Amino acid sequence: MKLLNLLLLSASLTFAVSCTNQSPETKKEQATKADQQIKKYECPHHCIAGKTYDNPGKCPVCSRTLAELEIKR
Repeated sequence: MKLLNLLLLSASLTFAVSCTNQSPETKKEQATKADQQIKKYECPHHCIAGKTYDNPGKCPVCSRTLAELEIKR
């Protein structure tokens, strides 16, 4: 019985520490990274139909600045 109580206490402490291990800054950074991963860009002139890019920049066909797509969540 003592062994069972010790195992349950150990498991509870491990769970509590793992849940509180992240600071608010870490959670904020993760949310920011998630927002960045969702952003997609495309050429405003649709030079390559349906082609999207993960990073902002210039269209490789017409050199126009890529426009950010609005992604619904």
